[in-house]
Amino acid sequence: MNRNPYAPPNAEVRDPADPVARSALDYRLYSPGQLAFAAFLGSPMAAAWFASNNFKALGQRHSAQRALLLGVAATLVMLLIAAVLPENFPSSVFPLSYTAVVYVLAKSQFGRIVTTHTNAGGPLGSSWRVAGVSMLIVLAVLGVFVGFVVLLDQLGVLPEDF
Repeated sequence: MNRNPYAPPNAEVRDPADPVARSALDYRLYSPGQLAFAAFLGSPMAAAWFASNNFKALGQRHSAQRALLLGVAATLVMLLIAAVLPENFPSSVFPLSYTAVVYVLAKSQFGRIVTTHTNAGGPLGSSWRVAGVSMLIVLAVLGVFVGFVVLLDQLGVLPEDF
């Protein structure tokens, strides 16, 4: 009997939250370009949704929650700024500017991680999914906005020319 019954098993032990220890094929990430595409189609909230998915895939739950909260805040700020812009303001400048900001932030946060992931054979998330979820999020944001405007109108807070 050469086998020690008290020896630990020879199985490889790894932390499932550690992206380096996990196989690259175990999870999908969204690229900075996909996050910028989500922001352009569906507001900063859509980009935050996919950034949150990236953080969850990397095992960073706290960062995932923070990304969603920042997405809500950024979308509210975007709506407030859009409401006070003059009517003759070029309509494409504002979405392009926050899309560029999202891209720069996503590149700094996920650029190297996504490159390492794809070089190891890991898949990216579907761009079709990015488009579809972004459109659903923009519909939800518009629904909340319209509901808020109706509520303010019922309370008599809105000006007559709104």
